[in-house]
Amino acid sequence: MPVAFHVDYWDYLGWKDPFASKAYTQRQHDYAKHWRSRSVYTPGFVMDGNEWRDWPNHDDVPARTSKPVGVLTARSTDGREWILSYKAAAASSSSSFDFHAALLGFELSSNVKAGENRGHKLEHDFVVLALANGAATASGDAALATITLNSKFKSAPKRLAIAAWVTPSRSLQPVQAVGGWLYSTNQPL
Repeated sequence: MPVAFHVDYWDYLGWKDPFASKAYTQRQHDYAKHWRSRSVYTPGFVMDGNEWRDWPNHDDVPARTSKPVGVLTARSTDGREWILSYKAAAASSSSSFDFHAALLGFELSSNVKAGENRGHKLEHDFVVLALANGAATASGDAALATITLNSKFKSAPKRLAIAAWVTPSRSLQPVQAVGGWLYSTNQPL
């Protein structure tokens, strides 16, 4: 599932993206540092923790690995607190993991007041509305974490989804991911 982290480094143009976050900009800089790149750019695409410059070429989508890596599950009874569990398919080279979860908004829009898109209404999907991370604890042969996603929105999305992924500790490269639709935003979170 795609995940769109809106960055705030275009704010100097006189219009602030309502979905942008300084933390998401820092995340992009962390990736650039990991890749030994001197700059960040928009749009920047990451696939499996690596820079993906050929994203417009649909014929060049990286192949999925057929090697089983394990099972990641995400459960919640209230849409705020999530229990994430990862059970590796085989002995892992990492003894500890970090969990990440993003609450995603769909059918959002923004009216651009300045910059190159001034006067346009932009439509947005897969927008990260909340992001949380947590270190895993061992539970038998699985790694577990409880993550809370803040649900206060600047704009009301028409649909919501969750994306969750697990990485080796302090790594940017996911080993497994899971995602799915939540309920309509007519229902309380």
